[in-house]
Amino acid sequence: MAKAIINDFYNYLENLKSKNNKHSEELDMKCRDEEEIYKKISIGFNNQDWTQCKSNFEVLSNNSKEMRKIMKNQSKITEDTFFLTEKILFLTEKILVSNKNIEGRLALLENTNQILRYSDWVVILIDEIIVPKLMGDQNDWDRISTIFTKSILEDTDHYVLENEEDDRLF
Repeated sequence: MAKAIINDFYNYLENLKSKNNKHSEELDMKCRDEEEIYKKISIGFNNQDWTQCKSNFEVLSNNSKEMRKIMKNQSKITEDTFFLTEKILFLTEKILVSNKNIEGRLALLENTNQILRYSDWVVILIDEIIVPKLMGDQNDWDRISTIFTKSILEDTDHYVLENEEDDRLF
């Protein structure tokens, strides 16, 4: 999906570039036409050929209208480019937020891994020191471990005790 979105952006951008180049060439051509029209108007004034001057002013007027039309199209291309840029920035911001969340999860996993490095030592501590001295026998600890494991597997935040005898363990 991400690849498709990126390809859409590239296609849209290429389309904007193509339109921009086309309009730039048209505008350059109209500017050259305008220079020629001014020369013709100047010649008409110098020769006092008012009919030719009027005709050249009409050509100049039409040329100016076409130039304004090209400039409006260029403005639309600029607006579309801004829209595309905003869209890309919005998605980039979403990606950065997502990456920040992933970084947080990775940090949590790293902390978990550091804790798990000591898990064997904790098991030995519980099995050899805590259970015999504080809780009675191994069967008590096995029942407590089973209750906690079951709670974890069932994804509950409370521990279901099967009978009153288990209740005394807590």
